[in-house]
Amino acid sequence: FSPDGQWLASANEDSTVRIWDAQTGQLYYTLHGHTRWLKSVAFSPDGARLASCGGDGTVRLWDVQTGKLLQMLQGHNGGVWSVAFSPDGQHIVFLSNRTPDNAAGAWGVWVMNADGSNQHPLPVSLPFQYNYVAEQMIDWGP
Repeated sequence: FSPDGQWLASANEDSTVRIWDAQTGQLYYTLHGHTRWLKSVAFSPDGARLASCGGDGTVRLWDVQTGKLLQMLQGHNGGVWSVAFSPDGQHIVFLSNRTPDNAAGAWGVWVMNADGSNQHPLPVSLPFQYNYVAEQMIDWGP
C-alpha cells in the first residue's frame, strides 16, 4: 500500500508492475520495462515513487501519478529479490544473490542513494541458503 492508502502495487511474474486504486480495486496502471519476473515493490515514504525489482537484476523507479519510468538502476547479473526505501526516502536498500564481483550464491544487502548513485554492499553477513523456492525479503525500519 502507498503511505496514504490510496494505491496498492503488485509485482508480477509476467514482468509487469500493476498499480491499483485501493478504494475501488480498479487497475490504474500496468508498468512495463522489466525483462524477467518481479519479486518486490516498495513505495517511497512520500508515495510519489515506486521501486520495483526482479530477475533482470535491475531496480526501477517509477512515478506513481504518471506511470513513467524515472530511472533504471543496474549493476547486478543476478536477481534482485527485495527492495525498500529508507524512512526519509533518500536511500534504497535491496537484497541480491550476488557478491560485489557478481559471484552467485551469496546473499548480500546493498544500499544506494535514491538517484542510483553510490551503490555498494553493506558489510553484513546473511545466513540465508541460496534457494529459489525460499522467499527472501528486506525492509528498512523507522
